[in-house]
Amino acid sequence: MRCCGILFILFLCIFSAYAGETTKIIHNAEWKFKNGEMHEGKILLESLLNADNLSVEEKATINNKIAWFYEELVGNYAYAERYSRKALRYSLPASHRAIIESRNRIKRLKQNASKYREENRIINKMKIEASNRSDAENKVKELKLLIHHRPEYPDRSVAYHYIGKHYLYLEKYYKSYQVLSNVLKTRPGIIFLLPTESLMNKAKSKWNYFLVHSSARLIIIISLFIITLGLFLSKFWQWMNLKFFIMLPIIIIIWALFLICGAWGLNFFIPDQKHLYLDTPVFILSNPFSPGSEILFIIFLYGVLGIIGSFLLTLATQNFKWPKIRIMINSTVLILFTSSVFTIFYLNNCYASGIFEKRANSVFSAITGHTYFRERDFEPLILTNPRKYPDLSLSGTNDKNFSDWVNKQYLIISSQSIEGSAAIK
Repeated sequence: MRCCGILFILFLCIFSAYAGETTKIIHNAEWKFKNGEMHEGKILLESLLNADNLSVEEKATINNKIAWFYEELVGNYAYAERYSRKALRYSLPASHRAIIESRNRIKRLKQNASKYREENRIINKMKIEASNRSDAENKVKELKLLIHHRPEYPDRSVAYHYIGKHYLYLEKYYKSYQVLSNVLKTRPGIIFLLPTESLMNKAKSKWNYFLVHSSARLIIIISLFIITLGLFLSKFWQWMNLKFFIMLPIIIIIWALFLICGAWGLNFFIPDQKHLYLDTPVFILSNPFSPGSEILFIIFLYGVLGIIGSFLLTLATQNFKWPKIRIMINSTVLILFTSSVFTIFYLNNCYASGIFEKRANSVFSAITGHTYFRERDFEPLILTNPRKYPDLSLSGTNDKNFSDWVNKQYLIISSQSIEGSAAIK
């Protein structure tokens, strides 16, 4: 009898300790939700629900907490009702907290579905992509009216999500970013229901692109105005002669030679084949006039624009009375002008067109890194030298004929290698 009593006491101690651990994990998940760590908190609750040796009360409590998470933080009412019903399946007294909250939640969700039937219909309509700008503007107006007339609407965050999405379509990037970031602040768990975070990042990226591109263009326009004004104030028609027209082509030829030599020199630092995680090939031949090196000609043209602007400004300020001010104007305008020109080049030709990778085993890994371009039309590169790309991934193409052709080329190369080896033997 005494042994049975001891075993019963030990069981109660172990049970209470385990229950205490369960409560601690639930509080930890709540703390993570409060700090915006949605993924971590959700994983804690789901892993706890799958744990062994859980009591009926613990299972009901965990299901109720997950239902609360989906209702309050995510806005997925179908999941909230599902987990609430799971909590009600356990044989617990009606006065148990998890049972009371689950029943109230199911009742509330049904009432809201009936009360806001028209609002939910409008939200469902917003899932269809806008067909044109007018359609997007009308949808934004309709959503704003919905929020104005129904400020207590439980799915306000979803309405704001679609407002941000339509702002993005209308190219109102800053407004879109503001709306979507506010949605994530008010209902951070919406990421499990809608792609709010990815849309916000896209809006932010587009807004940054617009700011940088517009600023660079404005600097170029102001610099060209200063150069033109300087030439007229210096009365260039009085001193301009053939000598200056000869100097400019010489400088441009020097720039071309520098670019060609630099491109050839890159072959000593960039490997022939780069293994990256992208499906499509991400390589560029730096040899001038080779397939894939067209980007060099574009760099050359942008550089010519920078050289012409710098050359003309230097001529315009050569007779300036105050040397220190002349040096300051020249250096400031030229740096801003040339950097803006190459910023436009980067945005037009490199931005979102490649991947930058740091150089491994280098002290200055970021400075010595390279930008690898996604080569879309890579057939000429294989024709040029298919041996350089033996591990070419073809998962990014749907062209069966092209894939068969590439595989055939590899077979030819392999058979030639075998024949060559046999001849040597």
